[in-house]
Amino acid sequence: MKTAEIIPAILAKTRNDALRKLRLAEKSAKKVQVDIIDGSFVRNKTVTPDAFSVRTKLALEFHLMVKHPEAYVHEIAAMPHAKTVIFHLEAVHSHDYALALIEHIKFHQLHVGIALNPETPASYVKRYLPLIDQVLVMTVHPGFMGQGFLNMSRKIRQLREWAPKIDIEVDGGIHHGTAKLCRNAGANLFVVGSALYDVKDFKKAYAVMKREVK
Repeated sequence: MKTAEIIPAILAKTRNDALRKLRLAEKSAKKVQVDIIDGSFVRNKTVTPDAFSVRTKLALEFHLMVKHPEAYVHEIAAMPHAKTVIFHLEAVHSHDYALALIEHIKFHQLHVGIALNPETPASYVKRYLPLIDQVLVMTVHPGFMGQGFLNMSRKIRQLREWAPKIDIEVDGGIHHGTAKLCRNAGANLFVVGSALYDVKDFKKAYAVMKREVK
């Protein structure tokens, strides 16, 4: 079983909030997921990637909930700590576009992830599994923190069967219990927002979550 990792999620509408969450995460995590939302792909809007052009020890994983992910890659690649770009399969309008986007991200020496909304079948991403580094399985509808968890265990198991070595990430409603459920299904990366940032002791909550998915 692949090593498990807890990844704090940063969904912020202002630069100050983004940096506050980044500094909190630095106390415990090795990596954070930065949510970039354009107000078009889903009904919400966040800060743009340039809010994270700061010194940090954290690896940055950018989850692009946007209609035109290709427009963000160059800016993200210029950031020293950027490691991964994740785009939504639902934003892809053709197979050729998907292939070109994957190559565009790789050209900038970034890892590539593809995200799947809850209603998108695992089979839609199967053809891309040999070309990418990870799949992000959304366990809520994208765009807003604090939603109820949707059980995607069947989808996770299917992906793990097809790609034993790939990173499978889950995002949305991940907390005590749901993290373990996803871990048992085959996920190894756990994006956590409210269960870390909406409690008094971030560091303690992070440690508890990490023990749960070991």
